[in-house]
Amino acid sequence: MPRPSWLDLGVETLRVMTSTIGGGSTAAAALQRRLVDEKRWLPLDEFRLTYALGRITPGTTVFA
Repeated sequence: MPRPSWLDLGVETLRVMTSTIGGGSTAAAALQRRLVDEKRWLPLDEFRLTYALGRITPGTTVFA
């Protein structure tokens, strides 16, 4: 599994966030498809854990 740079992650996140319509759930699904399935930068379990922690943490608005 190749390790992406912060710039690579930022570019992919920006690409997904600007091309999805429908809010956080749609963007999360698109990010999962891009980062987990296509790029294989992140295992599915780690993506799910990160998403869950982001949802329960007060003050996070990325997926809100």
